[in-house]
Amino acid sequence: MGRLFLTERDREILEEWRRGSIRVLDDVQRDKYREPTGKVIVVPCADGHQMFDICKFQVERTAEGTEPMVHILSLNGGPLLLAPNSPLLEAGDTDDKVLLKHIGAANSIKGTPTVILKPHAPCGAAQAVSLSVIDVVELLIGAKQRMREHFPLLQVVPKLHVDWAYREGELDTKKSYFLSRENFEEWKRVAA
Repeated sequence: MGRLFLTERDREILEEWRRGSIRVLDDVQRDKYREPTGKVIVVPCADGHQMFDICKFQVERTAEGTEPMVHILSLNGGPLLLAPNSPLLEAGDTDDKVLLKHIGAANSIKGTPTVILKPHAPCGAAQAVSLSVIDVVELLIGAKQRMREHFPLLQVVPKLHVDWAYREGELDTKKSYFLSRENFEEWKRVAA
């Protein structure tokens, strides 16, 4: 399978979340947001089409004068595996426990105060179990809650990485966003 593309419905929803009256997604502006300590654990999906951009972006987020220490923990589906009852986990899978174990170890060994949960859209692992972008965000919110229960002293930041490309070969189509759980819940209430 090559590069994946957003469904038209997911594209419409993402655009509404970015530009609508209820802003579910907020741009992570390259010149305004910086990781203050430079130390972060990033839990993205292992998608090879996204990984370079995610790593490069995170290194660029390091505060000036601070050495970047970006600790990547990645499996297919990434943070979606951490959500309670994730449909990406089959009976007997322990990928969620493996991620939790290694997040704890990375925090203990490296003293990383921040964990960034960063799924992406479109995602092959999510598409394989027929998840929409709404489902992905629901799982991301569940993953953040589970992380906070396991690691109450860590800052857990949910972000969504979106590839807006329409066709193969398009460049500079990827962008990362902060996710507002409160605005997502409000959007769902209004959309119902």
